[in-house]
Amino acid sequence: MDFQTASTVEAAVSHLTEHGDVTQVLAGGTDVMIQQMRGELSPEVLLHVGRVDALRGIDANGSTHIGPLTTHLEL
Repeated sequence: MDFQTASTVEAAVSHLTEHGDVTQVLAGGTDVMIQQMRGELSPEVLLHVGRVDALRGIDANGSTHIGPLTTHLEL
């Protein structure tokens, strides 16, 4: 298995455009690693997006947007 890291949304989208059919996105890893240990997942590539700051945070300007990497502590 290959392990890749994306640090921007553009890098993640580029990787998924080219290799999305064999890639599993990994943020924190808890669910993905458990599924992999159970044999439920066996991706060729793990793409770590945990460092993509644009996916983090809360914006409450008229409507509320919670980024997919926002932690419980941040909420």
